Amino acid sequence: MEPTSRPRVLVVDDRENNRFLLEEALAEVGAEIVVAESGKRALEIVFASEPEVVVLDFQMPDLNGAETAREIKKRPGAPFTYVILMSGYLEAEVELHRDPSRADRFLGRPFGLDELRALVGEGLRVARERR
Repeated sequence: MEPTSRPRVLVVDDRENNRFLLEEALAEVGAEIVVAESGKRALEIVFASEPEVVVLDFQMPDLNGAETAREIKKRPGAPFTYVILMSGYLEAEVELHRDPSRADRFLGRPFGLDELRALVGEGLRVARERR
């Protein structure tokens, strides 16, 4: 019997303290947590390791979260990756910058850590079903 590997969650935020907090908060979801500091670095990781879930900050200096999500969703394995876009912007403002082809879910800041864990858990289930 082949050993099953843990699912992978990629957390992308340009702020180090946010990456640390999110990584710690998601430790209990049963997945390997990988972090990236930019949209460009996130794309490198996604193309190399195909995480099941990507949690993206919207406002980043190189590629913003919507642009990064668009690139993730364009790749061949895209249907298997669940993308959560986080932002402190009002949801109405973010709606102007996103569409269904970019992200699966939107998470407005501030948010509770239980809400984050629930969305990531949902993403892991959906990614598993899509495979």
